[in-house]
Amino acid sequence: MNTFENTGLNKNILKAIDSLGFEKTTPIQESTIPILMSSNKDVIATAETGTGKTAAFGLPMLHLTDIGDLTTQSLVLCPTRELCIQIALDLASYAKNMDGINILSVYGGSSIENQIKALRKGAHIVIGTPGRTKDLIKRKKLMLISNYCQEYLKRLFEITQSIDLQQIENFFCICENARKNNNKIFFAGNGGSAATASHFSSDFLGANIKKQIKPPYQTISLTDNNSVITAFGNDFGYDLIFKDQLISLFSEGDVLVIISASGNSTNIVEAVKWVNENNGVSVGIVGFDGGQVLQICQHTIHCQSNEGEYGPVEDSHLIIDHIINNYILKYV
Repeated sequence: MNTFENTGLNKNILKAIDSLGFEKTTPIQESTIPILMSSNKDVIATAETGTGKTAAFGLPMLHLTDIGDLTTQSLVLCPTRELCIQIALDLASYAKNMDGINILSVYGGSSIENQIKALRKGAHIVIGTPGRTKDLIKRKKLMLISNYCQEYLKRLFEITQSIDLQQIENFFCICENARKNNNKIFFAGNGGSAATASHFSSDFLGANIKKQIKPPYQTISLTDNNSVITAFGNDFGYDLIFKDQLISLFSEGDVLVIISASGNSTNIVEAVKWVNENNGVSVGIVGFDGGQVLQICQHTIHCQSNEGEYGPVEDSHLIIDHIINNYILKYV
């Protein structure tokens, strides 16, 4: 390799290196840069002071940084405040031609509130002392994507563990009875749950085709017809967009499946009440504390969670869909 031009670093970094008077790579740089640039391998490297260790890891780090993503992508730990500041200055000099990159140093003896404000704005690379870094992580102000992934998946697992599996089996039996009796299964929800409702419906229809199921599942997503939803919402009110569709499409014995994180939206509550009053079957797949839907639906699947945990709740709902769909594909 010998020269920085042969490293594959982007031209803005090379331009900065050249302006700093660096031409040839040092042994530690020659050994580590190719590995860091082209693989996901962990690297442990040691070298004496003044041999270019900061550039050895810092240049590939800068090259691999996605400036369009303001999440923290790299963390450098330093034993002392002075070294933390020095490494931040070095990285900034290498990145001086990279518009939009944010490099932040965090250490004790300086205002943590100012550092938190800087993190909120977005820091691609954080250089910190162990104590201050640990403090920011405990406050959930510094979160690497890998750490957040672990935390998110752990919470998703906890929520799915709260589900009563008998409720899923009951739901499958309801769908089977509807299929065998030539009844329709309607799905409805708002926002992300509207997409989940559509996903449920399409998976049942897909199973019909893949398995040539007779009689087939007759599923309808009440969230899919934009013309109907906007017309009914405009003319009669958004609170009635699902109920009004059911008045035209519903028959005795049909099933309404509500997908909702909160279980409190007026349009789904009104739809459930109407189905219950018209000899239908109501099922609520809900999150949080279940809301009104948990109280008024004849059958429920409850993914118990804290208020506002939309992401893992909606993921849990999709997992239920995929459990049912995969079971149908294997055993129906």
